[in-house]
Amino acid sequence: MPVVESSIFINARVGKVFGAVERVERLAEFFSGVTSVTDVIRTQGRIGDSATIHYSAAGYKYDVPWKVKEWETNRKIVATLGGPFRGTITSTVEAEGSGTRVTRVYDYEIARSGMELRIFKAIKFDEIHARNAKLSLETLKAICEGKEIKGGKHPWLPGLAAALTHTPITKKDS
Repeated sequence: MPVVESSIFINARVGKVFGAVERVERLAEFFSGVTSVTDVIRTQGRIGDSATIHYSAAGYKYDVPWKVKEWETNRKIVATLGGPFRGTITSTVEAEGSGTRVTRVYDYEIARSGMELRIFKAIKFDEIHARNAKLSLETLKAICEGKEIKGGKHPWLPGLAAALTHTPITKKDS
């Protein structure tokens, strides 16, 4: 199973950062490929919270079940993923100096076969996912620090589109 780990320092207090991380419905704001999040259910203790993440990759659309299995307020969330990307996402939020360090670890497998699996291998999906994980934290940082995101869009979309289509990025695109 591929394991992707990304970490970033955010110049904001732990509570504000955790507040952005814990709201699964905001995932579409900062993770490429996530088109929306629906069916959000919150439980009293938060363990057992669930949602459906609608994800698009390589021309395919997927409904990815998400469920919290571990929760420590202002510290850590571990959630399971189902569907085509089975595994876990561990998000930790820790005070560091005057701000917060966020670390996300994705431990997953691509549960596809046939043509879909060949396409994922051909586009080097694991490499794209690793880059998107890093860039998603950069966007989370911008959101938490109140910085403008160009055109209200993910700053990495031109790069992702270029990676998927093998098209060079022009200065105008970035």
